[in-house]
Amino acid sequence: MSDSVFYVENADEAMNRAMEKARLTRGYFWESLQDPKEHQESFSAKIRFQDGDQIEHIWLKDIQLDGDSNLYGTVNNEPAHVTNVQMGSRVGVGQDDLSDWMVVENGRLIGGYTIRAYRNSMSPAQREDFDASLGLVIDEGVDYFPHDHQTPEGAILCLEDAFTAGNIDAACACKDFLREAGHMLARVPKLVVSPDIVQSAAQTLETGFREYFTEHGMPSFENVERAFLQREFENEDTVVVTEHCRHPDGMLTVDRIWVYRVEGEWKVGPPANEDP
Repeated sequence: MSDSVFYVENADEAMNRAMEKARLTRGYFWESLQDPKEHQESFSAKIRFQDGDQIEHIWLKDIQLDGDSNLYGTVNNEPAHVTNVQMGSRVGVGQDDLSDWMVVENGRLIGGYTIRAYRNSMSPAQREDFDASLGLVIDEGVDYFPHDHQTPEGAILCLEDAFTAGNIDAACACKDFLREAGHMLARVPKLVVSPDIVQSAAQTLETGFREYFTEHGMPSFENVERAFLQREFENEDTVVVTEHCRHPDGMLTVDRIWVYRVEGEWKVGPPANEDP
């Protein structure tokens, strides 16, 4: 990979989202560092350095991880704004300073979210030149969010785990039909919504969900590579997540999915191409 460093304004929304994804998925980076596989190489971490009022995000190479999840690495770029680190210096930092991470797997970029954000701002011709300069395959990648209900993406993964296991009760537990019904009915023009109407609609939604997957079977996500390409917030508790799935047979599917935050946990709603 080239040692070039690329600068994007800190306020840039895409870059901030990229750094958030890197932090949320860093567990995979830690696990890979601790037990690297034969197909993995070029472990790198992008670190936030501060020097007075100057802040700069700089890549480290030759990464090592200690028992307290502190990172050690060699500064891989010539700093442009901070003076407290130098190109080639060996430094140690805490995990909270991580702003991005990347691993190369069989020549393919995994992670590297700030690289992707920068690349997405280019024209197709510029992307082709950029990819050639890095010598990497840069596709949608694979996102390793924890399988829990602390993020919208994690909630979707939990539902897909339940589908793969063929467990309809676990699948229903990943949803909140009452919240889904309220959201659906609130979007119907001129409809006066009462708690009883919402409750009745929620029961209908759950019954239909159970009947459909009991009759037709549940999809399997075994060996499916999943990347979550976009969040579109309606409000802080309601979001549409775009999920890109690469199936074992090579088929690619893209779905937009409503996800709701209910009492601090995220629950999965219907496809966003249908009225929720």
